[in-house]
Amino acid sequence: MHVVLWYEMKRGLLRRVRSPLEFITESLAVYIFLVVAVFAASGRVPIPSGMVVSPPGDSQGRAASEVMFAFACVFCCLGAVQGTSLLATEEPGTAILDQLAMSVFPLWAIALLRDIASFVSFIPSMALIMGAVSLTTGVRLPRLAVSALAPIFMMRLSMLGIGYALGAVALLVKRVGGLVNLVSMAVFALAFVPVRQQGVGALCIAFPYRWWYGLAADLTFGGKEAAQLLAGGVAGPSMALASTMTLVYFLAGLLAFNAAFHASLRRGSLSRA
Repeated sequence: MHVVLWYEMKRGLLRRVRSPLEFITESLAVYIFLVVAVFAASGRVPIPSGMVVSPPGDSQGRAASEVMFAFACVFCCLGAVQGTSLLATEEPGTAILDQLAMSVFPLWAIALLRDIASFVSFIPSMALIMGAVSLTTGVRLPRLAVSALAPIFMMRLSMLGIGYALGAVALLVKRVGGLVNLVSMAVFALAFVPVRQQGVGALCIAFPYRWWYGLAADLTFGGKEAAQLLAGGVAGPSMALASTMTLVYFLAGLLAFNAAFHASLRRGSLSRA
């Protein structure tokens, strides 16, 4: 299994070396977006009439560094949302998907290893981009607490379940670019919701990404609830419920992906572009 993981990491690196323009433009787009978002959060760029941005440090708003952290988490999870569907839509017609399907490893495991490889390569790339944004804007670079890695992992795991579900649709109908973009925008919109926004408690449980992000932000920025969360006090039941919902998302997406894979094999449409 570790050999396959190394191959996937090497494949991703070679793709960047052979197509540097794609990597550079994607990184530049993320950089520009984060710079604008941080400037807007700190009140240094004009905003549309009628919109109000709380000043940095205001109890009703979020510091600009947390805005940077919020979007970094979103970009991290978008890879999990989009990766499996790309496996089903970019490979057909090249016979690569057929070869992967005949591997000793099931297709879902290959998709999982690709996601792990993507996550590993994402970390240094995003760190460099955030460092450049910090130098450009003068906003403090968020220092990720080691304890925040666990909720970030759970955050991505829940999004991988959605990615598997989108991959299932892609295996059956192939053309799912619009659907993937729609789901990605829905995930992206969550970065605009304050961590402790009133009235989103049910959303945080039904969509566990929000709950895990709140925990990661508290642990990174030292929110008042961090001590309670670490002590397992009031947050204990919520953490258990969020963990359960994360596993439900992941397993439901995995089952849907496997069912779609076997259905596409029976229909003979696995490699049909």
